[in-house]
Amino acid sequence: MFGNQSQPSGSVVAPAPVQPFGPGNPGTASVQPGQANSVALPPKKSVMPIILGVLLALVAIIAGVLGWLLIQTQAELTASRTDVDGQIDVAVAMAVSENTTDLENQFAEREKYPYRTFAGPADSGSLTFEYPKTWSVYIEKDGRTSGSEFSAVLNPIEVYASSPIYALRVKIQTADFDNVVSSYDKKVRDNDLQLEVRNIGSASANIYTGKITDDYQGIVTVFKIRDKVVTLQTDAEIFFAEYYKILETITFAE
Repeated sequence: MFGNQSQPSGSVVAPAPVQPFGPGNPGTASVQPGQANSVALPPKKSVMPIILGVLLALVAIIAGVLGWLLIQTQAELTASRTDVDGQIDVAVAMAVSENTTDLENQFAEREKYPYRTFAGPADSGSLTFEYPKTWSVYIEKDGRTSGSEFSAVLNPIEVYASSPIYALRVKIQTADFDNVVSSYDKKVRDNDLQLEVRNIGSASANIYTGKITDDYQGIVTVFKIRDKVVTLQTDAEIFFAEYYKILETITFAE
């Protein structure tokens, strides 16, 4: 039975010869047993140089902008200082000019200041007032005799006894106040004089302004001191300003 066993038909394939381990030929990759076939990748490039480059560029741009702003600010400050200095120079020049004008005006006024003090007789109420030092005083009647009249005239520079016009006439007399002011009533009614009543010290004074005579305009002020009547008169409009200043400085014994 066993002698009739048939032999396998066909040919037997011999196993492949084992290749010795060693480097492959150029251009070929050797595959070690148990390893899968693989392709070698190029190494990855680092992104840090790019980031650093961008940051440096941004820093350079920011530094440039800040530098430009600094230059602009300094330029504006310089221009502002220049403008302020220019304004200060103009203001100083104007102040100097105005001060010069003021000094000139003060110098002109100083010719009249300080005011001198006029003093009437003590037994007539001690009338006092201030007048420009450039005015001269002439006492016509000194009033020293009991019951007599005191009178004086004042004028710029010099006083002439024959002058029809004086800057100021002063009269202190023993008289009735109503009788004195009544002499001006007709001129008031005729509108030649304008009447104003105001206080001078503690006294109520009648102030007449207008046509004192047919030839000139003036002001007359009449008020009482005790039993005396005081009359102050200016004969020309050019003295009106000084006249009102004199009225503001009047004092007397009450």
